[in-house]
Amino acid sequence: MNVKKYKALLTTSLVVLASCGVRAESVRKLVGQGNTLYAQQRFDQATSKYDAALKVQPESPQVKYNKANAAYRQRDFDSAIALYADTASRSGDPELAAKAKYNLGNSYFNRGLERQSESPEQAVEAIRRGIEQWRDVRDMQPGNEAAARNIEVGRLLIKNLMEQIEKQKQQAQQQQQQQEQAKEQLEQLLQDQQDLAGETEKNRKEQQEGRQSPEQAAQKNQELAEKQSSLQEQTRQAMEQMQQQQEDGSPPSSQMQEAAEDLAKALKPQQEAAEQLKESQLSQAKESQDNAAEQIQKALEKMSQKENAAEQEPSQEQGDPSQQQQESTQPAGEPEPSEGEDGDPQAQKADAAQATVEDILSKEEKDRMNRRVLIRGHQKVERDW
Repeated sequence: MNVKKYKALLTTSLVVLASCGVRAESVRKLVGQGNTLYAQQRFDQATSKYDAALKVQPESPQVKYNKANAAYRQRDFDSAIALYADTASRSGDPELAAKAKYNLGNSYFNRGLERQSESPEQAVEAIRRGIEQWRDVRDMQPGNEAAARNIEVGRLLIKNLMEQIEKQKQQAQQQQQQQEQAKEQLEQLLQDQQDLAGETEKNRKEQQEGRQSPEQAAQKNQELAEKQSSLQEQTRQAMEQMQQQQEDGSPPSSQMQEAAEDLAKALKPQQEAAEQLKESQLSQAKESQDNAAEQIQKALEKMSQKENAAEQEPSQEQGDPSQQQQESTQPAGEPEPSEGEDGDPQAQKADAAQATVEDILSKEEKDRMNRRVLIRGHQKVERDW
């Protein structure tokens, strides 16, 4: 190699090395700034610094881990899950990979907490995935007692949610049966009221045409009045039964409640029809009977509407964890930024692996009472989901 070529190669190498050094220093500075903002709980601004660092070193597991922590603290668990998973799969540092998996489990756990009310099934699936991550941590760090505790708490919460799901299924089945019975009852009431109105109209025409003697007409009108009074009592009983089902612990149903309200509106025209029949006011009685039938028809239409089960609130008997006074438990607490090879030596040291699931549930209890998860007396669960 001649001297000129050697000097050119050396110059190029020095330029590359200098460039790499500048880039590393730039990343280190950005991560340090992000960690400082993170410590000040300015997570959105910290994320911006981590994003800037990733533009320089797109595959840095340390920076992705820190960005995941910021997403976690902002309760953006979907983003945190993606970033923690990427960190765990790419990091060559076993300790960082274990921390990422641990916090990945926590993120899945929090996702489960957020979905436990609207979809217990999705909550169970999320918590199961969290348990898988904590088990990986135990394999990587057999002495990690926090991961072991999280696994146990996750299994307890799944047990609680599975019981809730089973109760919801049973109550949904009970509600469906009650609605079907109420619908059949309303169909029969409507048919009887329409038939009675038709009989009243037929009787009116016969009397108008003189085909009944005064005695026959009076007797027939009295019979129709008694039928109408009997039908009114049946309507009242059906309404009270529907109302009682809303008060005796049965799952609440807007269909049933609205149908009962419409059915109550049929009682007054039914009573008026009975009185009018006694007074031989057949035309008025027919009009009142038609009004009663219209209200019964409305009640039947309400019962025939499909109700969106997702809009129903679980009753307290369904085992809503937020309503039960039980011992609270939960997975690891708040993650902190990693120092890593690109980190700031003055930044807060990562200690997520020392946190436990109780921290998350405790925070939920303080900050979001409606999403608090409380577990019935802590005891070991043998079943492995």
